[in-house]
Amino acid sequence: MEHFWYLAGLFLLLLLEELGIPMPFVTSSAMVALGTQQHEATYPLWTILLIALTATLVGSTALYTAGRLGARPLLIRYGRLVRLSEDRIMRLEMRVRRKAFWAILGARFLPGMTQAVSLLAGTLRVPLPVLSAATLTASASWTLFWWSGGYLGYSALSPLLGFLPPQIRLPVTVLSLVLLMMALAAAIRRLARIRMGR
Repeated sequence: MEHFWYLAGLFLLLLLEELGIPMPFVTSSAMVALGTQQHEATYPLWTILLIALTATLVGSTALYTAGRLGARPLLIRYGRLVRLSEDRIMRLEMRVRRKAFWAILGARFLPGMTQAVSLLAGTLRVPLPVLSAATLTASASWTLFWWSGGYLGYSALSPLLGFLPPQIRLPVTVLSLVLLMMALAAAIRRLARIRMGR
């Protein structure tokens, strides 16, 4: 029963983050911790992936619906104030739809864009299956990145921290791995920006 509540808490954290409630370190740290615990086979990877994908899909669909039902009428009503006529909005929709999958997928890896892209997709009437496919692809990649960092990094880092008392070894290992993974993610983003700038 303890495992159920742990996984239910993970679902709730991921859902809240998807809905835009900022929780720095929490979900990435949880994924790294779950990866380190895989050595004891505590939680199967398929379970973690299922929870992450479900929470992400529910949250992004809720934001998409809010954009479709709430933001779209506002855009049509007040768009003229920023020279967005209904005709221009329609042309923008057509342009966005052509490359929506890749645009959504890329935006989900940019800090602060995860929630905005789901709202914008609803506002610009991107088909829901396109949003869902891009969201699930990004979520699976994100989950596997952090989980793998915990799983692989634990084997490498744990022996180096063997001098620490057992009760703090795991938290220190997880924190160290999260910081290393964040630095790696930042380096990948920076490299991607440099390559795009060429």
